Amino acid sequence: MKIQLASRFECTGCMACADACAHKAINIVIADDGHYYPRIEKSKCIECGLCMKSCPIISDFSYEREDKMSRPYAAWAKDDKIRSKSSSGGAFAAIAQQILQEGGIVIGVTIESSIAKHIAIESICELYKLQGSKYQQSKAVGIYQQALSYLKTGRKVLFSGTACQIAGLYAFLGKRTFKNLVTVDLICAGVPSRLPIDKFLCQKDFVEIVSYRDKVDGWGGCCLTVLNQSRKMVRKPLNGELVISSFSSSLTDRYSCFNCKFIGLYRKADITLADFWGDKDFKEEHRAGISLVIIHSLLGKNLVNTSDLKLYESTWEKCLLHNPRLVYGKVLMAKYRLERRLLGYFWGRKSLSFLLALYCGIYSNKLWYPYKVFKYLVWKYNMYVINKKLTEFISTLK
Repeated sequence: MKIQLASRFECTGCMACADACAHKAINIVIADDGHYYPRIEKSKCIECGLCMKSCPIISDFSYEREDKMSRPYAAWAKDDKIRSKSSSGGAFAAIAQQILQEGGIVIGVTIESSIAKHIAIESICELYKLQGSKYQQSKAVGIYQQALSYLKTGRKVLFSGTACQIAGLYAFLGKRTFKNLVTVDLICAGVPSRLPIDKFLCQKDFVEIVSYRDKVDGWGGCCLTVLNQSRKMVRKPLNGELVISSFSSSLTDRYSCFNCKFIGLYRKADITLADFWGDKDFKEEHRAGISLVIIHSLLGKNLVNTSDLKLYESTWEKCLLHNPRLVYGKVLMAKYRLERRLLGYFWGRKSLSFLLALYCGIYSNKLWYPYKVFKYLVWKYNMYVINKKLTEFISTLK
């Protein structure tokens, strides 16, 4: 069997293929564009094909749920401490706490030395490690095997990640089903490259990213917090836009993120979480943060109902207009733009002022004005297409 994994344009970086290989023939490497990709070590490969079966792209894995019972809710944790440490309303932490109280395992993403990775926790005192937004792709090698080991023991497992990572988990498990598995995916804005993070950390005074979003300035405030050489926390550090603004631009995302295959209202995950952007019903709760919780299964419904959450039923119309990535996973023309095609070259050779202008919209002189106009026109066109598609989509729900 000829082994052929997903192409660079389609690979999501879920890393399920690496866990599926019993001979450790697949290594995960960071390419010149700052993204993770699998690389086959041919001397170890026995061409069994398990890596291809575990790939949610190659195996044509369907992420759509057939029963279409999904329903959206506005929610937030009743515990103010949990809510304050979370990026939005603390729904994930409240759900995770319930699993841990039942003696289960929670799998999610933490940051260690500015690198995001999936880990498993077993106690509430470790929950803080999984809270907060991480604007980078996590290293997930080994976590699928670890989840399978826990599932086989009969312990309840809550597995959280992006939709492509949850698809990777299900593809990895194949025909094996477990009633003790609960999955939580996210409405993902795209996976950014590591290049802006590494470039930012090369500055002399900063050693580690602590948080991408705290709520000191209220819910919705994107504020990078770093640790400096003196081991002191610094909020809104100089040139922090390299990380936050380049993420917001989508110009460093994986190619697969420009046409995500794991979108939709009705997902195989048991629960989908996001910020409830655009909420108008609970304005008094905005500073503390509100979560969007979409329940897809009876298993997810039972877990959410037993968690320490305030839960209010909402409508698709209310949550879709400000969370278009739930159902529309395209970023028009982005993969053809030179900013993405020459990502490695620009971040490796160009000046800081050039990168701030090209990727962050921070211009040092008037020579950048034509490019500024171009970016604005592209943004307007993207918004026009997205709003048109969403309006058409919402009309089909009525």
